[in-house]
Amino acid sequence: MQRKFIYVPHTAEMKFIAYGKSERQAIENSALAMLNIMFDIEKIRRAKSVAKAVSIRSKAYSPADLVWHTLQKILTIVDEKELKPYLFKVFGIKSVGKVLALEGKLFYKSTDVECYRTEIKAVTPYALQVVHKKGLWRISVVVDV
Repeated sequence: MQRKFIYVPHTAEMKFIAYGKSERQAIENSALAMLNIMFDIEKIRRAKSVAKAVSIRSKAYSPADLVWHTLQKILTIVDEKELKPYLFKVFGIKSVGKVLALEGKLFYKSTDVECYRTEIKAVTPYALQVVHKKGLWRISVVVDV
């Protein structure tokens, strides 16, 4: 089984590298790594409540900006709606002219399960990298905690 993400030592913030066989899978694994910092996603997944989803749409001019906008949008929605998310699925990435457009869903549950870990304040754009090499996508992300 291919690993989805790893955490990397970083001086002041938290850094992770997400992998995927496709851009879509690498973005999903980036979101999973970020959510796993914030929540015990396995506790949420196992909670005996109905799964719900909220749509996430992002647009950008580069793959790195698309990842940044998507992760930042997830953070904003989780904070505004006080969600307990456990999964993000990308349903499509389209290129319209020079613009990349992503459509996905953030899955969450309404549960009383204690699942909070670390608050993430923001996704930092300065160190964000998206690399596609030899059939593997690699996304490096630093988050401000």
